[in-house]
Amino acid sequence: MDATKIRHARPLVGMGSSTLSRTSRRCNWHRALLPTQAQQRPLKSKETGGLNSDTKEKRSSPARDTDKHIRSILNHPLFSVVPPKAYDSAHKEKMAKDPLGLLDELMASGKADAGVLIACLKSYLTLIKSTKPPPPLKPYSAASRIIAWYDAADAASRLDLVRQNKNLSFIMPYLIREGHQEAVMKWSRELYRRATEAQTNRKISDLMLPDQNKAHAQLLSCFIASEIAFGGGINTAISYFTRQRLLLPPDARQNVLHSTSPLRATAFRLIYWIVANSDNPQKDGKINEASFTNLLESSSHLSNRNVYWGARLLLHHPTQPDASAALQYLQRILPRGAKVWTPAHREHLLKLALETAQFCMDRKQYKHVSWLMAESRKLLPAEKMTTQGIVVESDPPVDADPLLSLCAQ
Repeated sequence: MDATKIRHARPLVGMGSSTLSRTSRRCNWHRALLPTQAQQRPLKSKETGGLNSDTKEKRSSPARDTDKHIRSILNHPLFSVVPPKAYDSAHKEKMAKDPLGLLDELMASGKADAGVLIACLKSYLTLIKSTKPPPPLKPYSAASRIIAWYDAADAASRLDLVRQNKNLSFIMPYLIREGHQEAVMKWSRELYRRATEAQTNRKISDLMLPDQNKAHAQLLSCFIASEIAFGGGINTAISYFTRQRLLLPPDARQNVLHSTSPLRATAFRLIYWIVANSDNPQKDGKINEASFTNLLESSSHLSNRNVYWGARLLLHHPTQPDASAALQYLQRILPRGAKVWTPAHREHLLKLALETAQFCMDRKQYKHVSWLMAESRKLLPAEKMTTQGIVVESDPPVDADPLLSLCAQ
């Protein structure tokens, strides 16, 4: 035998079976990645090395079997990645007849995003309104599906649902009417935890709050409003608010009206409800003294009778309304003159003066009424004066900044 051939063949003798196996697998995988035509083309004479047909068949059969096996695996549906299709026109008929059934179907297939959820719930509401008498609520109805969707969704999808007020205002009545307050409280705690973690990781406290914090504030505010309107009323709403307040750090619990507090919008919603409904309680019920005290304790701006909101809320105390704090506050503030106040400040001072005047009028304290009405006219811009008297707009929305700069004065 030629020495050269022996020298080239010697390394093959020393290779172990595992090495040969790995080499064979590499060749097969490489062959599987080649185009099909290239894998199946006939070997040329130079490549066959003069081997007979039986030898060529034995050499090529394992390769073909491996290629077929790999192709069968890769063609299996489990390895087929198909982008999920969103709600389309094909679902319109089922949307009109059985929107909750369609929602179940889309949730099971992973195609129900926040937009699909809201669309199905709106269609369900339309169906209920068009059916007379309305169908009874099923054990697994709209609210349960909302909770199931939320529990199965990822963090981004949850945030996409709750950071839009229009979505929250639509889904919250379903949840409250069917008694799922604790589920909403769980969402609120989770959002607050995520917001706190995001703010801590960023190490930024004086800039705009992260999206999670905004979503938490909106969720809680909408929840409290729905609890007042559709749930247990103002007293249970304040109890949920108090539970949420206890999650805050100790220094933040006493200052929920601060501009960075996630409970600020909710606190103002409760304050405005008390101011508007204390003398005329409707179906939402009348606030009791314990709930009123809990709300006052949530902020030094509310518990201090020498500041704006502390003085104003005492006019609406459920058992012992008192105008003395409001009179003292106005007598200290108003002599400075209306020109030193911004229009927003004048508007709030005017509201307090007129509420105090009405309180004194009901108790025939006419001396105070005369002084308050004279000062009120100084606060009112000329265009607000009419032949019928003083015109005052309603309280600002809950995201406004009502006289907090005056609270310490």
